[in-house]
Amino acid sequence: MKSGSERTIIAAAIAISLLLTTVTVWSVAAQGRAIEQRERGELESQASAGAVHAREMMTREIESVFFSAELAYQGLRSSGVNFWAASQRRWPLIFFRDRGGAWERFPTPGARTVPAVGEAASAPVLPAEREAAERLAGIADEVRAALSGSQKVAPAEGVAVEHLPALGVMLLRHAVGGDAEAVICTTPDALLSRFAQFPSDAAFEVVPPGAIATRPVLAPLGGMFGDAKLQATAAAAALLRKQSLARWRFVLMAAAGTLAAWALLLWLMRRLWRQQADVVKLQRRIVADVSHELKTPLALVRLHAETLRAGRVRDPNRQNEYLDTIIRESERLTVLLDSILDFSKLERGQRDYRFADCDLPGVARQAWALYEPQFTSAGFDARCELPQAGLQVHADGHALQQVMVNLLQNAFRYSRERKWVRLRVRGEGFLAFIEVEDKGIGMSRDHLKELGASFVRGPDPRVRDARGTGLGLAIVNRIVEAHGGKLEVESTPDMGSKFTIWLPRDGSKSGIPAG
Repeated sequence: MKSGSERTIIAAAIAISLLLTTVTVWSVAAQGRAIEQRERGELESQASAGAVHAREMMTREIESVFFSAELAYQGLRSSGVNFWAASQRRWPLIFFRDRGGAWERFPTPGARTVPAVGEAASAPVLPAEREAAERLAGIADEVRAALSGSQKVAPAEGVAVEHLPALGVMLLRHAVGGDAEAVICTTPDALLSRFAQFPSDAAFEVVPPGAIATRPVLAPLGGMFGDAKLQATAAAAALLRKQSLARWRFVLMAAAGTLAAWALLLWLMRRLWRQQADVVKLQRRIVADVSHELKTPLALVRLHAETLRAGRVRDPNRQNEYLDTIIRESERLTVLLDSILDFSKLERGQRDYRFADCDLPGVARQAWALYEPQFTSAGFDARCELPQAGLQVHADGHALQQVMVNLLQNAFRYSRERKWVRLRVRGEGFLAFIEVEDKGIGMSRDHLKELGASFVRGPDPRVRDARGTGLGLAIVNRIVEAHGGKLEVESTPDMGSKFTIWLPRDGSKSGIPAG
């Protein structure tokens, strides 16, 4: 893949990943906000229900108070009003005026001894109501003055609520008998203590008029309570914060996880592209290497054949040498082509083996004969150690010969200055061993981990300089596995390598040590 095209695809993938990450995070955040609003809405609904209940309780009692005032006024006029006012133990300050006259305070001093209608004489007065009575007694004249400047309340208006923040007083007014008005006075704290008391496990609490809410406000209590409102309790607010933080942590984790997933995917894509590019380069090199491997023996075969046809060699011994060279190079070509074809079959799982009892030393001699001339001409100290007695194995002789040829070929290519190689075949109990050892450039530990992989060649520049396809050890490893054997390698950089193949003599996998 060209670098420009690769950069374009990666840039597009990054843009798409960022877009999808943004959409994912936005969706998660939107869902979190919706859940938060729902939870907040549930608290607000509970608080609103509590406020409605408090207002209904207060409305019912106020209406009952003014209804009894109207009955008292219509029955006994001023004396009835005084009797009614004396019975309102929970309302410490009451004013009454008739036909637009002056406001009069009721009950008259010392008259508040009568219990309220329907109330036991021993009914307790709340501390807030007692404090309100003491406070209102001292500001009765100021309250009367504030009432004197107010407009008359029409009967159709019902109960009028007026909050006097400067005095800290709530005024509840109602038209009585058409021409008269009654006003009951109290403090917001007294109203709240009487009508806005909620269970201890409620998720909201009262913020009195004039106080500042320190936590989320859930609902107003309404005009009858001044500007009092309901706010979340400390526990409810802490729970909301905890849930909100948990959701935002989840959003951040979702963002980080999504970005990490996309980063991993992009890294894998880039790695795959790099691997594909390396495979393409390797395949091109393989084509060049195979061409070179084919060219040399073909040139020798052609040269010797043309020499023989031209009759330039008269000596029968030299003619036989030329013919041997032609046969040997032809066999090398066959081995090379078989390696390529066999690898293709091995990759597809189509390689067929013909197992039979074969003489392993004889197979080794044939493999050694193919490379012995090259070892000799290159000045190798080449050793072939075979057992005197026959060593029979149940295997595909041609495949084992291919294994030995590939190992000998590697020993020839990578021996460099220390030209020493040994092929050894031996038997031990139920096992047969094939050993190919050299004193060449060796392999590093990292290279040994990739040993047997297809198209893999060592990173050593000396390996790169030598021609090869990178298929030899892959073919060796797969053939050995197909025979129920095992390939072991001992190698040290610049000290050489030793390849040992374990084979069961009867063709089974029993007796092969676990790796």
